[in-house]
Amino acid sequence: MRTIFIDLEMNPVDRKVYPEVRRILGMEVIEFGAVALDEEMTEVASFREFVKPQFNDRVPGKYRELTGIGMNRLASGVTFQEALEEFAAWCQGVDPDGEFSVYAWSESDLTQIIKECHAKDIDVSDAMADVIRRWKDFQAIFMNMVDLTRAISLEHALDYAGIGFEGKMHDALYDARNTANLYRESRDVNEFRRIRESIRTCLGDSEHCATSSLGSLFDFGKLMANAS
Repeated sequence: MRTIFIDLEMNPVDRKVYPEVRRILGMEVIEFGAVALDEEMTEVASFREFVKPQFNDRVPGKYRELTGIGMNRLASGVTFQEALEEFAAWCQGVDPDGEFSVYAWSESDLTQIIKECHAKDIDVSDAMADVIRRWKDFQAIFMNMVDLTRAISLEHALDYAGIGFEGKMHDALYDARNTANLYRESRDVNEFRRIRESIRTCLGDSEHCATSSLGSLFDFGKLMANAS
């Protein structure tokens, strides 16, 4: 069984050239990044693919600065549909038995994939549909773990947990890897207790945190089993 973590980076649809598209699709994916962990929580595979935008011929400065991606890198990129198919094939190939689950930080990446398929008239393949069926929102799961009622970013979650960010932020592969790092740490019950206490200390005992004590911790293994 492999546990896969995915992240996407995006570029805005050019509103001047594609006003009709922009009404239904504000952004389009320019990078896929993913890592796979084995049962021992060791990274055993990684995936990265750059996607040439269909509805823009440039990467505006703000997004180029944020992602470090320019058109010189995207010019030879694959289409969005090709990237989806490659990612689905990679997911199915990382485990000898084809068993895997997929996690992303928040539901925004899955929403983006669905919207972009609709905007580009892409029929989702059976393989990609299988990936989507296995998709989980790790942000929501993590918030449940630490009794947060308001969403926090991956960067803040790592910071509150005392886990340093590895690599460059807003790089799809590194964002996926850091999501995996947070997942790995939170799988250990003792480490989870430390993470939860760290977050409660950082945020204070406010409306953002529940008042239940550490002694009333849920069955951690059962929660993660239900999330898988």
